[in-house]
Amino acid sequence: MLVTIVISLVTLLALAGLFQFWSGWRDRTRRFPAPGRFVDIGGRRLHARIAGSGWPTVVFEAGISASSVNWSVLDREIAAETTICSYDRAGLGWSDPPPRGSFSADLVLRDLAALLDRLKLPEPYVLVGHSYGGLLARLFAERHPEKVGGLVLVDPVLGCEWAHPGKAQDALRVSAVKLTRVGEWLARFGVVRLASSPAVLRSGIIPKLATSHQVTEGVLSRLTAEIVKLPREIVPVFRSHWCRAKNFRALTVHLRELPSSFAELREARLDCPVVVISADNPSDEGLAEHRAIAALSARGEHVIAEGSGHWVQFDRPDLVVAAIRRVVRAAR
Repeated sequence: MLVTIVISLVTLLALAGLFQFWSGWRDRTRRFPAPGRFVDIGGRRLHARIAGSGWPTVVFEAGISASSVNWSVLDREIAAETTICSYDRAGLGWSDPPPRGSFSADLVLRDLAALLDRLKLPEPYVLVGHSYGGLLARLFAERHPEKVGGLVLVDPVLGCEWAHPGKAQDALRVSAVKLTRVGEWLARFGVVRLASSPAVLRSGIIPKLATSHQVTEGVLSRLTAEIVKLPREIVPVFRSHWCRAKNFRALTVHLRELPSSFAELREARLDCPVVVISADNPSDEGLAEHRAIAALSARGEHVIAEGSGHWVQFDRPDLVVAAIRRVVRAAR
């Protein structure tokens, strides 16, 4: 009896793994092939989409678990004015997985520098970073000030929350890391693909189960908020990315390294125009931090996106586009 059960479970897992492998292959090659190009940065490839012409080049840096897809609501407008580059960090979107072990902000920045070096896009760069991408944009500007013509930081992640997280905040991060590790294995066997199918989502089963776990509920509510704001034609692409194990592995290492990423900052003066956009609901401490970031530049500007949550590029794309255009023209 026990042998029969074990054989049945092994067979089920094998079939589930084959289903996920086939579905992932179909997504990558037939349903959602990469819209951009693959760039070898030394044994690994990053996916980048280049559009427009002219200078400076606007480089989009997505949030901690996001990809180039998240800029699709506004990148065409910017491409009508200058060259743009939206890319996927290692493990996200269409890019190859990150190396095993540590994947620190330092390595992310070296990846970006290698990518831009190989693409040979018109300098200087105007970096547009959302959330965690805002931190990466600042770090890149500190390391390569001669290459950066301006920054637009869209509700950048807060050091007051994550540089030295309190006990409760760090416990939340550790729980999220554990959850993403589980998500990686569930994705390998098609569970994430099944759970994120339209039929299951409409049934309400997953949200009901999520309410029993604070971290799970928070992650799912964030993803749901993101999905409903994406253009309808982009949602299947977004879902296909989240069904891959590599996406969860990349998110795991980013979350694990988040506090140490802030340790890389020198809080140096920024000799370029900077616009910091805050969501409409920051804490007083968070608002003060965003103002302080803008003040690092003599040409700094702080804007509050009225009526917007954390995903400002979805809630107020007009505001983000206007800010990018101001910085692009100033960089010229």
